[in-house]
Amino acid sequence: IFHLYRRAKHVYTEEMRAVAFRDTCEKAMRVQEKATGGDEHKAVIESKALFTQLGELMNQSQVSCHRLFDCSCDELEELTALARHAGAYGSRLTGAGWGGASVSLVSEDRVPEFISYLKKEFYAKHHPDLTEDQLDHAVFASAPSSGAAMFVGRL
Repeated sequence: IFHLYRRAKHVYTEEMRAVAFRDTCEKAMRVQEKATGGDEHKAVIESKALFTQLGELMNQSQVSCHRLFDCSCDELEELTALARHAGAYGSRLTGAGWGGASVSLVSEDRVPEFISYLKKEFYAKHHPDLTEDQLDHAVFASAPSSGAAMFVGRL
């Protein structure tokens, strides 16, 4: 049984979440631009409200991946739950799923504490033989960026 309806519903709602995520970010940037007159040094975005909205979309995605698309696993369910318990606004699997990796939205000031918590509560339990150096390669922080770009020119 392929569960075509459930999986199609996941794909459709995942696209809606991706669009809502983008729209939420773009709206926040427009508010920022209007409030600061384009001065990027004047941060006025209410980050807690923004992160809460974005995090909820991430959490909905994780639920959908697990319940509708069946591409999560017990370990990822545990890891994303621990991430939320540790203060992540949202946490979801990333990549193809089926035991891959997770991504979590965490306030920058909480990142060291967050990483330490996951190392202790998840990785020490499931991967006790990993060295600290190996753990540092498995659990790390990254910052959002503009993503992929295409440059068009003539030779």
